[in-house]
Amino acid sequence: MIDPLALDVAHLFAGSLVLVSFMLLYQDRMFSLINIFALHAFVVSVSVAWQAYIQSAPHLYVTAAIALGVKAIVIPIVLHRMTTPGIDQGQLLSAYLGVLLMVGAIAAIGVMVSAFFRNSLAAGFVTLALILVLWVIGGLAGGSSGSEVVRYLSFGDHLFDNLFQGVVDLGDVMYFVSLTVLALFIGSQAVESRRWR
Repeated sequence: MIDPLALDVAHLFAGSLVLVSFMLLYQDRMFSLINIFALHAFVVSVSVAWQAYIQSAPHLYVTAAIALGVKAIVIPIVLHRMTTPGIDQGQLLSAYLGVLLMVGAIAAIGVMVSAFFRNSLAAGFVTLALILVLWVIGGLAGGSSGSEVVRYLSFGDHLFDNLFQGVVDLGDVMYFVSLTVLALFIGSQAVESRRWR
């Protein structure tokens, strides 16, 4: 029997693939499209590697390595050579870091929410709702005095304003790391309190 948490993480990776696929649609320049294409390949390879781990299927590690090697590294480098001015490798690595940090935070939020629910479907919907709120809250912030605080809570402001532009700001990294640590701490406390009831 596969652990329910492992299935939740697998569903998180599937959702991340859908999210990055939609990001491909929003690109209007070749440079950003190639970066998102490479990012999509990275998420595909990580999700296949996760499936290999939870299913104890070593042949899937080969598939993940091929996806990472060919689609995430070779094809973007070839496209980099073919396009002018080319792909900034620092910006590509910064985008990878941003997505890795964001997926970690989303997984931690999913773990936290699952600790409060016995029904995995309800936990999935609440997790999706929380992630959507964190995604769009920056766009909803108006010109009020608390708008900077609300804008700071948004995933999009940290990911797209800096990390996808090639700027690794310590504030953005700390946002994702602190959100991950806080969500995991709250989730572990919820599990511990349930154990003692």
